[in-house]
Amino acid sequence: MAAPQNPLMSQTQMMDATGVAYGPNNPMPASMQAATAVSIAAGNVGNTIVKPSLGVYLGAKITSVGLGAPQIFDNGVGTLSGTQLDAIVGSAALAFLSPVPLQGVKCLNGITVSGGATMPGLVVYFL
Repeated sequence: MAAPQNPLMSQTQMMDATGVAYGPNNPMPASMQAATAVSIAAGNVGNTIVKPSLGVYLGAKITSVGLGAPQIFDNGVGTLSGTQLDAIVGSAALAFLSPVPLQGVKCLNGITVSGGATMPGLVVYFL
């Protein structure tokens, strides 16, 4: 018996410019298969523009603990507006990896991470 479809996964499936989902018959271009990682220091007060343009958010990993709750938005200009891509709970454990779909979440405008004096250190992964 086949596993049931996960509606959240199917809603965020990556598609090419023509709207066809990537898969066995439509592989993702090699240029999109190598993730980039950006580190953000703990207590970074300002919002951080991780990627200022179209891309794919792959998740975030906590590298040092903090009381803050980082939020990640589909926004390439540094403001906390647009579609919220991820929200990590306050006081997340060290090495916590945010649960996002395996193929990532498409960002139309870029990726911005919220800042604050109590924010944990983290690494953001994207294409």
